[in-house]
Amino acid sequence: MASKTTDPEAEPPKPWEQQPGEGDKAYAALCAYYEQGVRRSYRRVGEELGKSRALVERWGAAHDWVERVRAWTARDVELERAEFAEERRAAARADGEVLAALVGKVRSALAELDPADLTPDQLTRMTDIVLKHRRALYGPVDQAPVTVTGTVGNMPVAVEVERFDRLPGPAQAVELEELAARVLRVRQALAA
Repeated sequence: MASKTTDPEAEPPKPWEQQPGEGDKAYAALCAYYEQGVRRSYRRVGEELGKSRALVERWGAAHDWVERVRAWTARDVELERAEFAEERRAAARADGEVLAALVGKVRSALAELDPADLTPDQLTRMTDIVLKHRRALYGPVDQAPVTVTGTVGNMPVAVEVERFDRLPGPAQAVELEELAARVLRVRQALAA
């Protein structure tokens, strides 16, 4: 039970705390009422505590149980929401670390990969997987262009794909196939 306060300068008790003039039994009944959840009732509190329904109703009316429980529930929901948001942020940070490590591994593997050994479908699939996981973690790219850079032979290549994220799946596949074809054409031109 929360301690009762008689200090006039003290902050008033929160709705879920024992109120001035509220006896220990009445406060215990409020707690039982709250813990019953959405199916709470004065009748059930009386049965649970061995008190008459009339007494529980008087306590409830005298100490504004309905409003206090509403405030108490709202506070608990907000606490749960804040806790879940922090857990979600921590999970996103951990996922970001995993994604960064995997991207590093993929980047290393790609440096060893000969683009001539890739089909356009393989390049499309690899790009789609990376972008899908990046969007899942960081959200969609709204206005910023996506720039893909690298080298083909000794020639640096940079391709900017405007609003790639907004394209429907089939249009993304076409764009990626065209990008793969351009890379292969540049590679062939360099080889000639």
